[in-house]
Amino acid sequence: MKKVLVSLIIVAFLYPCLVLGIENRNIVGKISFGYDDNIFEQAESKTGRSFLRLYLDSSLPLLQKKRLGSVLRLQDGFKIVGKEENVAINQVNLRLAFLISPKITSEFQNELKHKNISDCQNSSSLSEDGYLNWNSGVSLKFKLRNFLSDIRCFERRLDYADSDFFDANIRQIQVVTNVKLPRRLIGNFIADWQHSHFPQSLLPELNPAQPLAQPEGEPQTRVDNLYEISVGLQWVERILINPNYTFQRNKSNSNEYSFRAHQFSILTASPFFWEVTMQLYGRIQLRQYDSQEMPPFQRPDEDNIEQARNVLIFNLAKDIFRNCSLEARYLLSQAELPLSSMRYTKQSYSLTVSYSF
Repeated sequence: MKKVLVSLIIVAFLYPCLVLGIENRNIVGKISFGYDDNIFEQAESKTGRSFLRLYLDSSLPLLQKKRLGSVLRLQDGFKIVGKEENVAINQVNLRLAFLISPKITSEFQNELKHKNISDCQNSSSLSEDGYLNWNSGVSLKFKLRNFLSDIRCFERRLDYADSDFFDANIRQIQVVTNVKLPRRLIGNFIADWQHSHFPQSLLPELNPAQPLAQPEGEPQTRVDNLYEISVGLQWVERILINPNYTFQRNKSNSNEYSFRAHQFSILTASPFFWEVTMQLYGRIQLRQYDSQEMPPFQRPDEDNIEQARNVLIFNLAKDIFRNCSLEARYLLSQAELPLSSMRYTKQSYSLTVSYSF
């Protein structure tokens, strides 16, 4: 533990010095202290823990030409959860953009993200899951007078540290469209398709009387196709209001993983008092599985906030002095426990200090 903290302190002081000579750089360091009243996401006998989070985000331009640009983004984070576990996250993102015409831009992206869990006293109870995520893709952006569209194609590989069952090869096609409307309104539309293959997810024969149809001698693996459509509005004047509706349809060759979901979310932000900015985000998701049986396993959370069914987040932020800000955050989330139909709730409180180099 001491060696890790010393290493983080050295990086925090030396890394900015190495890149200070780069023009148009953007480096942000954060330190957060907080408390989670249900760190292990239990329906009963909740366990609360305090946590300390350190984070460094660097955006470094590598190439800046008239038609060609490249940006390297490095993100490093470390989280200490009580005395139970340490979570380290490293993410590298490389973007290369080419201006085809004044209204058409192509972009290539390659990203690698690694999360490691260490120093665990009880590996059977983890607040997060370790994984290695590789993501590569291309996109094409079209810009007209009141119209902006982005077509994206991605190839993704996800490997979990402690569970091969949910390792996946994912292909994704996404279309994002923004349209300027009267009265300072912006319309948002997203259409998304994901094809996921789980090589290690051998489908069990849940009903011996009706075995799964598969070639003899070749075990059938799980394949999912997730279709998603999202529509929303964004209104900005003195305040920001951004409501969204999302419909999801997952079709799987294992009926227990096929579902329909309706998701409603809203984001608002406005000045509060004493130059404090207030932000409120809420989301409710209603999910119905095709089968009455619960899935034998549920996918580990890649991101606890994103995977939680119902979420409420309240933020207050204020600039303390130049390049430094303070943020207070409250989070309430609710989701189903894996391997059961029971629901858990959790609340967390945190205070974050950010500094831009």
